[in-house]
Amino acid sequence: MLYIKVILHVNEKINYINSQKNHIFYIILTKLGEKMEKNSKKNQFFFQEYDIFIDFHKKINKREKFFLEFLIEKIKNNFENPNEKTLVFEIEVLFKVLNITEKEEFERFMNSFSEKRIIYKCKKFNLLTFEGSLYPVASFEFNDEKFYIDISEKFYSIFSAEENNFKELYFDILLQFDSMIVKKLFLFLINNKSINDTLEVSEEYLKEYLELSNTYDRFYDFEKNVLKKSIAQIEKYTPLKIKYEKIKNKSYLNSKIVGIKFYIIDNVRSNLSKQTNELLKGYEDLFVKYNKIWDYTLSMLSKKGYEYVKKNISYTILHRKDNMDRYIVEALKYNHYDNRLKNRVAKFSETHKLVFDEEKHYASLADLHTEFFKIIANLNLFYLTQVDTFYRELYKLKKYNELEYIDNQIAVFIEYNGEYQSRMFVFEK
Repeated sequence: MLYIKVILHVNEKINYINSQKNHIFYIILTKLGEKMEKNSKKNQFFFQEYDIFIDFHKKINKREKFFLEFLIEKIKNNFENPNEKTLVFEIEVLFKVLNITEKEEFERFMNSFSEKRIIYKCKKFNLLTFEGSLYPVASFEFNDEKFYIDISEKFYSIFSAEENNFKELYFDILLQFDSMIVKKLFLFLINNKSINDTLEVSEEYLKEYLELSNTYDRFYDFEKNVLKKSIAQIEKYTPLKIKYEKIKNKSYLNSKIVGIKFYIIDNVRSNLSKQTNELLKGYEDLFVKYNKIWDYTLSMLSKKGYEYVKKNISYTILHRKDNMDRYIVEALKYNHYDNRLKNRVAKFSETHKLVFDEEKHYASLADLHTEFFKIIANLNLFYLTQVDTFYRELYKLKKYNELEYIDNQIAVFIEYNGEYQSRMFVFEK
């Protein structure tokens, strides 16, 4: 009997110990889960494929910052010679811009500015993707009353109209901000805004991301010294308009502020989106990958402007033959409206004599057709009316709004461009 009691007592102890172990294990799992959930919530706002650092290796002063912005503006507006990296100025103009009166002072300034180097690093998912450095100015030279500045190729590419990796990583914007805080806030906002251009984030996490966790105990100070100043810079150098509202833990007037809701408004993109929809309206079924074409059209609108894109879309619709997706991308990229026929004709001008050329708007293709036969008569080219291949080309004019006829005597090029200028060229051997 005593033996049975001892056994039961031992079994009760074992069950109790096991139950305690299970309870402790449950507590550990619960705590671990809570920690993971906390970390998940803490980081749920943040998504950034690339971690980007770009800045001058030495701090630039106000005059150098002003001159940097002056050069950037000149590069952006260099439409006439987009590949020309030498900027030419009247010396007096630069003296006025920089508030300098003596040539020696200007030389000292340029020597100092030319030594300033930009360093950059880019990590993808915490792995170093690339890093490097560049100088804005490659060289400079005085000549009489003019001043020549050779912009370095990489610096020029950051702000030129051409698409490149630097632009995709916002180097052209980040380089103009004064501090890393502004740069980090900008990247945080554009990478994490929702589909309706809003973003909610706790004050604690935002300060941690900006590396300001142990500063600004009062939200008032954080708002005054960080938020407002950073947003002012972002709005100065980008088309974004940023508003925000404070999130409180309770509905009382003096309740603690625990978070911020940002509203990121891109008026330029909004207008570009409307223009893109307008330009592609009715053509949606012509494209295999319409969404990609829509994005590319919007991108070209931002770089080249409405009229440029409209002309080349119109040109694509009139002259397309196959693979509409490829054709419109090439038209927008290479400016087919202005260049496609011009480049073709240029080859013949080397071996043939130009006897007729015209650039004129025609109300309809029929009007152009009638005018062309008058030109044939004036040039005594009646033999064409007896040539079968010529009539086959006339059919192409009706189908594709263009004609290219070449024989051992002449070469004829016609392009009907609808509401825009149509073109005709006739060459003789």
